[in-house]
Amino acid sequence: MIRTAPTPSVRSRLAALAVALLATLLGTDRLVAQGSEANGLVVEHVFGGRADGAPGFRVRFDRRGAAILSVDLLDHDAPRLRGDEVPEPYRVVREELRDPSRPDAGRFTWLSLREDAPNPVFGSVDGGLDQAAWTVEEAVEDRIRFSLTGAEGARFEREYVYDGEGRRDLRLVFRVVAPVAEALAAWPQALVLRLDGIGLVAPRTDYVLGQNPAVAAGETLGGADESVFEVHSADGRPVVEQVVLARGGDGASVAFAGNTNRFFGAFLFPADEASTGALVRSDLGKVPTVEQGDTPAFSVPVARYTIALPKPSAAGASSEVSYRLYLGPKSFRVFDERAEYAPFVAVVDQSLDPMCFCSIPGARTMAHFLLWLLGALYDIVGNWGFAIVCLTILVRGSLVPLNFKAQKAMRAYGAKMAVLKPKLDAIQTRYKNEPEVLRAKMVEFQREHKLIPPVGGCLPLFVTMPVFLGLFTALRVAYELRQQPFFGWIDDLSRPDQLLEVGLGFLPWFNLLPIIMVFMWLWLQSSTPLPNDPQQRQVMKIMRYMPFMFAVMLYNYASGLMVYMITSSAFGLIEQRVTRRILGPVDPNAAGIGATPMI
Repeated sequence: MIRTAPTPSVRSRLAALAVALLATLLGTDRLVAQGSEANGLVVEHVFGGRADGAPGFRVRFDRRGAAILSVDLLDHDAPRLRGDEVPEPYRVVREELRDPSRPDAGRFTWLSLREDAPNPVFGSVDGGLDQAAWTVEEAVEDRIRFSLTGAEGARFEREYVYDGEGRRDLRLVFRVVAPVAEALAAWPQALVLRLDGIGLVAPRTDYVLGQNPAVAAGETLGGADESVFEVHSADGRPVVEQVVLARGGDGASVAFAGNTNRFFGAFLFPADEASTGALVRSDLGKVPTVEQGDTPAFSVPVARYTIALPKPSAAGASSEVSYRLYLGPKSFRVFDERAEYAPFVAVVDQSLDPMCFCSIPGARTMAHFLLWLLGALYDIVGNWGFAIVCLTILVRGSLVPLNFKAQKAMRAYGAKMAVLKPKLDAIQTRYKNEPEVLRAKMVEFQREHKLIPPVGGCLPLFVTMPVFLGLFTALRVAYELRQQPFFGWIDDLSRPDQLLEVGLGFLPWFNLLPIIMVFMWLWLQSSTPLPNDPQQRQVMKIMRYMPFMFAVMLYNYASGLMVYMITSSAFGLIEQRVTRRILGPVDPNAAGIGATPMI
């Protein structure tokens, strides 16, 4: 049913009656024309989402340009707030003012279409393709079609189509119908059109350690360069020169081009072979032009497209191209649902690039593997938090034999040192004023008695470090953990646990898990005696400050990583006590190696 907002105007009431009659004729209740907004220029339509939890979109269109104002994902909830608020669909694309200080500046509209250069086709259209009010020609379930008539009867049509339940994309059809033959003769061989992309929501709350995860990306296939994948971030600076993300020509074709935020992506790709060559290129844009609430200026990347629509063959004939706009999760699992989504995997791979201190070889590979392993564990236990606990136990449990062997070797080394310590102290006392001689005597003493500290004590740390770095890398963009609860107050493993609201600018929330992590680490470290060796003793004292450094750095990080680190520390405490029951206490002569909590 179509509804028109009532106004005191008789004309508005008559318009509402006409709209309602049109809805009856169309036999649909999925189109809403909101006359109170922009003088009846805003139209709402729903695509898919009929079954509970099924993919679908609620789209608000602006008839000016047949463009999009906002998009809600019907199978995703908006970020939750504390309290009993009723969940709302996630508005992944929202209206943005061009300049909040100037109400007359208007709003950004997405997928707006305009001519790349002046041409006679739509020369008489008042305001151009992007400002003229298009007519809603058809609005039925999962389809809406707009039309616009230009010079000498030339007609342009835009369709938005949802092709079946389960898809996470809309098919976009651009069609031009030629006028009389005399006018058609003056047409260029191709109508070059510019299509603005979609800007996904990218608030500061989605930033990870101060870094904006939103990027624009594209890939070309074939041609001289075979396959080329490019990615560009929105760095908060205006675009001086548009950066080409993907380009056709020279035998190349555009596989896809689009942009992402932290968890979702919007990618345009050809729907059929005939439309492949018409997508000429994609450039980088950045919005908004000024800061708006929680969105900094020039922080939202937008892929803009150039489309060459072929000239119709004869008067009255039509020419069209068709593309699909994927609008959904940025996830390996989701991209595996359909073969045409496979190229988007490169975007997830790029988002797994290391950052900050974990920029070491292999972090991306480890993150990729851990996401797969976490998914497999989730399929078994049914909770992502417990899947992380199981992963931790699996990793730490596999290292128990190695760690036990290292601890046994350390105790043997400590026992040997206890016997030889009086001789070693005598050498140090005798040559304390002769550093060079002391160094030589110490080397000679160690060779004579084969005093070589076991290196195996550090191996467990070197093994678990890649796991920590892989999880650190994966959890910052892992869509699967978005809004996934663990227990109690931990209701979103992709965000800090946020136990209590503080309300301060520098401390909006009190997060408990980082505090528990520090306590567990200090407990584990304090249960190991400081070594007698002065150098190792100093190193151990310094290492005891490491938990505080991690707590500050990761205070606002994903709670899923905190779950891993706390579970790892708890496992370490249990393992330490079992080992001491079997092997006895640690000798201070051998303390130091293996005492750092494994992360």
